[in-house]
Amino acid sequence: MEKRNQWGLLFTLAVMSGSNCLAASDEDPVQVVVVGNAVHYTGELDDDAVAAVASLLKSSGGSIAKLVIDSGGGDVNAGMDLAEFVLASELDVTVERLCASSCANYVFPAGKSKRINPGAVVVWHGSAIQEGLETGPTVDDIRLPEGVELSLEQKLALLEQHREQSLRYVEDAKARQRAFFGRIGIDERVTVMGQQLEVAQEWTLSVKDMARFGIRDVFAADDYGRCLPAQVRERGIQLLSLDDYPDYAATLEVRMPELWRSLTRDRLMGVTFFVQDAKSNGRKRRICWPEAVLRDVSRGSNP
Repeated sequence: MEKRNQWGLLFTLAVMSGSNCLAASDEDPVQVVVVGNAVHYTGELDDDAVAAVASLLKSSGGSIAKLVIDSGGGDVNAGMDLAEFVLASELDVTVERLCASSCANYVFPAGKSKRINPGAVVVWHGSAIQEGLETGPTVDDIRLPEGVELSLEQKLALLEQHREQSLRYVEDAKARQRAFFGRIGIDERVTVMGQQLEVAQEWTLSVKDMARFGIRDVFAADDYGRCLPAQVRERGIQLLSLDDYPDYAATLEVRMPELWRSLTRDRLMGVTFFVQDAKSNGRKRRICWPEAVLRDVSRGSNP
């Protein structure tokens, strides 16, 4: 299958951004509003809108519990910034209609719980770790504002001017992405699966397969992915299944989130649980965190 060069995600006229969005229109204004206990974010991920979300969270006094998002993606760092705010505030994430690109890569998996509304879809189509980015952008990756024209010589000069900056941007994004996924225990290949297998440029996954990559606590309709909206099918977005690629599935490395690894014996000792088992004669009894579990945590296993 023909591989699409994804430098357009990161390189525009003198500014790198992940603006290869699936949104209806690049000109649609971004909307950030609070409704009840939820922040509703509609539109491309950009620094100003993400800063608005951060401000709302700070001023809410903890009353905001959910992010409802409809986004085709956007700037890589803006996506990770928003994901960091979601993590820090322990927000649930609900996909209203679409969550693609940087939204799927970072914001969606950052949710305490993740809900995909009926008819909505989460779409991956690459990230900073995909093949081809190490060679830098090409003339075809230059996007010019409407009405602006450049000669081939001018485009080549533009490429040369920003090549080093572009490559540095990718390397920085790779490092930040790797650290982010390591912290939440997700195999980052979820962002490039279709390209690595050379079967899809844009794809979604079942809830079961999301969990196999480490994206857990996802709630969606039973037929999610099998009944994609018409506009999604027209783009060629596919539902991929790890069961169809057992050798690839066997290589997945779903790690325990660093949050668990950071828990020490001293911090856990004295944490109390109430259980009801054969030893309790039908009554709840108090136990402390078992030593065996503490040893597992220190070795990096899930408790």
